[in-house]
Amino acid sequence: MTIVSSNQKWLTAAGTLSIGVNVLLFLVKYYVGAEDDSLALIADAWHTLSDSLSSVILLICVRIAAKPADGDHPFGHGRAELLASLTIGGMLLAVGLSLLLQGAEVLIDREVPDYSVWAVGVTIVSILLKELMAQISFWVARNTNSQALRADGWHHRSDAMTSLAVLAGIYLGKYLPWLDGVMALGVAAIILYSAIKILKENIHHFLGLDVDPEWVHKAKEICNRVAQTDVDAHHMHVHDYVHHREMTLHVRLPKHLSLIEAHDLVTEMEVALTQELAVETTIHMEPYLSKAEE
Repeated sequence: MTIVSSNQKWLTAAGTLSIGVNVLLFLVKYYVGAEDDSLALIADAWHTLSDSLSSVILLICVRIAAKPADGDHPFGHGRAELLASLTIGGMLLAVGLSLLLQGAEVLIDREVPDYSVWAVGVTIVSILLKELMAQISFWVARNTNSQALRADGWHHRSDAMTSLAVLAGIYLGKYLPWLDGVMALGVAAIILYSAIKILKENIHHFLGLDVDPEWVHKAKEICNRVAQTDVDAHHMHVHDYVHHREMTLHVRLPKHLSLIEAHDLVTEMEVALTQELAVETTIHMEPYLSKAEE
C-alpha cells in the first residue's frame, strides 16, 4: 500500500464520518426546533447541514488528488487538496463574518434567547460531537499532513464554539444581556483568525514557497557525500505538488571530468537525493573554474 492510498483511506473515512454526524445533528436539531417552534434552532439545523458541504468538497478533492500522473498533469493531482483547503478556508471566513454581524446585532438589540430543556440538551450534544469531530480531523490531518482536513477540523470547531456561545447566553443572558453578543464577537474573531491563517498558508503554497534552509543543508550534504568533495550545490528550487516533489539545483564539478564521468556522478547524486529526501531531482552541471578562468 502506498502512502498516498493510505492517506486517501484516512481522509475519506474522516470526511464520511463528518457528513454522517452533520446529517444526524441536522435531523435532531430540526425535529426539536419544530417541536419547540424555535426558528433559531431550525436555522442552526440548516447551518449544520450546510457544514456537510465542506466535507463533500474534501472527499471530492481527496479523490482527485489520489489520481496518478497523466499526460495533462505529469506531476499528479495532489494540489487538489490545496484547492479544498482554500475553499473550506473561504467558507470558514464567511462563517466568521456572519457570526461577527450576528454578535453586533445581539449587542444592539439586547435580545435574550429562550430555549426549552430539549433545545439546551441538543446544543450540549452538538458542542461535544462537533469538538470530537474537530479532534478527529486534527489527528488525521497530523498523520496525513492534510491541510484540507485541518481546515475542515476548524470548521467543526467553529460550530462547537458557536454553540458554546449560545449555551452561555442561555444560562447567563438574563443576568448579563450583553454576554451573548460579546461571546459571539469573541468566537467570530477566533474563527476569522483561523480562516485567514488557513487561506494565507495555502495561498503561499499555491504560489510557491522558498526552499526550507534545513532542506538546502541536507541536499548539500548528500551531494558532497556522493561526490566526496564540495560541489557547491546552489540555485535550488523545489516545486511541491503535495504528493510529489520536483527539485532542480546546480553543482560545480572538476573540469577534467569527461562527460560520461560527470553524468554518472550527477546520476548518483540524483538517486541519493530521491531516496533520502523523497524528491525527483534534476541537476545542472557547471565546471569548477579558478578565479583567473572565470
